[in-house]
Amino acid sequence: MKKIRFLIGVVLAGVVAEFIHTNVGMPATHYNTFIDLVAYLTKPLQALGAAIIYYLMGDRLPTQSRFLRGIILGLLILLVKGQLIREPLMNFLLPNTMTEVLLQSTQVWLSNFAMAIIITLMITPKNNSSAR
Repeated sequence: MKKIRFLIGVVLAGVVAEFIHTNVGMPATHYNTFIDLVAYLTKPLQALGAAIIYYLMGDRLPTQSRFLRGIILGLLILLVKGQLIREPLMNFLLPNTMTEVLLQSTQVWLSNFAMAIIITLMITPKNNSSAR
């Protein structure tokens, strides 16, 4: 049952993150159906990486709240990918308005936070057998 829940969590997190990334904030470029399909099919791979990290290390996060663990995991993902500070700063230094930078960042932030929260709600860390 844990493996099925893990798999469902990864796929759901990936699909929701891709949907938010393409439909929230600044209008995203829509490609042909094949490219969009590949984007939706491969996004769960990113969620799989985050899920494995959470499974192995999630019990070490400084809270028992799964929602807060999701926020912390989301922040860590954004920091590792350079999307929390570096990417918005670089976008601002380019000829973009603050509104454009915020809209672009909102897409990325929301999709990563949604992915992280779904992962923490669906997956129990390896050494945290008391969590459900």
